[in-house]
Formats: sequence, structure tokens, C-alpha cells
Amino acid sequence: MAERLTYPYRWLLERVGTEGIKLTSAGYLPPAHVEAAAAALDFGDEWIGTLNRENQTIPMLELRESAQDLGLLRKAKGHLSVTAAGRKLLTSPLGLAKHIATRLPLGKAAYEQQAGLMALLHFAAGRTPDYPLIAEMLTAQGWRVESGALNEHDSYRAAEHTITVLRRLQVQPNWRGMKTRGITSDARTFAVAALRLSRQTAGTHQP
Repeated sequence: MAERLTYPYRWLLERVGTEGIKLTSAGYLPPAHVEAAAAALDFGDEWIGTLNRENQTIPMLELRESAQDLGLLRKAKGHLSVTAAGRKLLTSPLGLAKHIATRLPLGKAAYEQQAGLMALLHFAAGRTPDYPLIAEMLTAQGWRVESGALNEHDSYRAAEHTITVLRRLQVQPNWRGMKTRGITSDARTFAVAALRLSRQTAGTHQP
């Protein structure tokens, strides 16, 4: 399972390689790399368009940005490179899966991590995340937006960093299948592992 789930991230790490990739002036991957990813990772199955511009190919943008959030890639001075952790884990699907699980839930803000944690709990229970319920729970904890209590959209946006990783691991339905697939056994297994590992390593890493 680990080899299959982590393939998109391993493909990207290998593509960036030891030399790294010079990004465009706007900070995106050059078209050739986006096209290669779209072909290798079947982005056409979930996204429409020419699939050659990163800012218009959301699966590619999600994969690259989440790899940075997970500490696998680094973006600095217009250059994308593989981190030491990324180099170490490239040839270890199980190690990479464990690394990703340990980093979840993602989010720079505490409410984002809390929303991601609630989403993972839903997955672990075999349920699609109930974002209205998550919004109520976040509101009950004291989180607010300018207009007052959080709504379904707010809670989804808060959990999005974590949900994006699950989508790129192919355990969360992709953009085309978001409303047509239930929670898979892989999703439950990975969510349980993420909850267990994140509890064991609480406080040992920064998001």
C-alpha cells in the first residue's frame, strides 16, 4: 500500500532531483515539468485544460505545495530543491508514508490543525468529513471569523492542508470524484496511522 500511495510524491522528488528545478519568474514549475507530471500521474482524469501551467493545474500545485508543507521540498530564491528528508525517503515508500502520516494534521494556525485532526477522525471512522459539524466544534472552541461563527466553507478551508495531502495520496476522492466515492479502506488505515503517529510525536516537529 505504501508504495502505491506515495508514488506521486516519490515521482515529484525524483523529478526535482539532485540539481533541483529553476522556477518561473512567477514562482511556478516550468510547463515541461507540469506536462510530465500530468502524464505520469494521470491528472487528466481529474482536471481539464492543457495541463501545462502549474497555477491552472490544481493537482500539480497541490502536490508541489503539500510536498513543501511536508518538509520534502524547499522553495528558495526561485529554486525548488529536495530536502535532506526528501532525499532520505525517496527510495523508502514505507518510510515516506510514515513521515507523511507523522506530519499530519497540517496547518500553520492552530485552528487549521484542529480542523485537520477532526477530518482525520472522520476518515478513521470510515466517514466523509462532516464540515458543518467541524465548524460547530471549532466555533465551540472559541474560533471566529469576522462575520461570527464558522460555517461549512470555513471549516473545509481550515482542514484543506490536511485534505490536500490525502487527495494526493489518492485516499481522498480527487477533484472529479469528490462526491462519487466513499471512504476507502486505505483512507481509514492511513488516517488511523496518522492519528496514532501524530500523537506519539506530538511536539517533536513543526508544521
